[in-house]
Amino acid sequence: MKIYEFQKNALEKVIIEITDHYDKNYLNIRVWFDASKGQNIDWKPSQKGITIAADKLQELLKGLKLAEESLKKDEKQLSLPEPEKKETEKKKEYAGSNGEIPF
Repeated sequence: MKIYEFQKNALEKVIIEITDHYDKNYLNIRVWFDASKGQNIDWKPSQKGITIAADKLQELLKGLKLAEESLKKDEKQLSLPEPEKKETEKKKEYAGSNGEIPF
């Protein structure tokens, strides 16, 4: 049973589904690709993905939450270097209110 899907890029999408095998439920998160080669869209499952027993869902959610928190923390710590200032901007920093360099 398909639960959710989202487009990964122009040729791939991720599908999250619940499947059962021998009366046991599994969570399947898999990348699907368009195998149509420009014809009618023909989505096929790739080897990229994960299938886990449904009773491990809480462990997966715990790991994903930790990953999310880590990424948010890293975003705050990451800072891009300031772009190099042009020579005229550097002069203005040292200039008086009239824009002239005081020496």
